[in-house]
Amino acid sequence: MNQRTIEKSFFWAFVVLSILINLSPDLDLYLGGLFYHPESTVHPWFEKDFALWKFFYHAAPVITGFLLLPAIGVYILSFVKESMASYRKESLYVFLGFLLGPGILINTIFKPYWGRPRPREVLDFGGFEKMQSFWELGVSGNGYSFPCGHSSVGFALILGYFLLKKSRPKLAYLF
Repeated sequence: MNQRTIEKSFFWAFVVLSILINLSPDLDLYLGGLFYHPESTVHPWFEKDFALWKFFYHAAPVITGFLLLPAIGVYILSFVKESMASYRKESLYVFLGFLLGPGILINTIFKPYWGRPRPREVLDFGGFEKMQSFWELGVSGNGYSFPCGHSSVGFALILGYFLLKKSRPKLAYLF
């Protein structure tokens, strides 16, 4: 199988899976219910304290800084040092990808105005809000469940794949 076929396969698998999960609020509630334990004496969402989830939660801003700050530095240096000029486009690509994706589009434009309640805020899980599908707009300023800023950082990492797929394809697959 060639690289183009693999890329298309991953893309379509992602599209189909996303559609299936998001077509039905019942499926969304079912999946959320797998992590809700009202009988727990600790906390109904006790998995939130698992080390792996905490790692991913705290890693998102670190990953952003780890990629964004060097990209800005390389971009600025590319105008000063001739040897860095060949990295100008790539550094701008990373900077704009994170700025426009997770930065502006997700956390500044969509998130504050979408109003989708978080699972812990939904009636089915002990909250006070009605469950909403992701395509339903809620009350602006209420609920910050969709779109997810931390997940958007994970999706932005795909930039690394596109940057490296021609020059270092094996390394690109790590993204």
